[in-house]
Amino acid sequence: MFTRIARLLGVLAVTLALAGCALPGSNAGSMVGEGKDNASIVTCRTNRDQLAQQYSIAQSGAAGAPVDFAALVAELKVKCPSGGAYSWDDATAKARCSIHGE
Repeated sequence: MFTRIARLLGVLAVTLALAGCALPGSNAGSMVGEGKDNASIVTCRTNRDQLAQQYSIAQSGAAGAPVDFAALVAELKVKCPSGGAYSWDDATAKARCSIHGE
């Protein structure tokens, strides 16, 4: 009986999180409350991953010449769906978005 109740509570928590709601004491759904929809977040993450991959390729083929990340973003015409600006973080070696982070 306890297992069934725990399983139902788990399903409820996932359902609420997907709906943008949160259980008391959790941070699930907090991004929805900030006006960030999941599709934009996923698209931005995909764009950042793609930019990081292309930047790495460009860096390896640059024959010692530095590659300008901003120029690469402009050349690839990649844009954050929420209007954020992409930049390169040397410390983490990741593409960042001014809205969605890394």
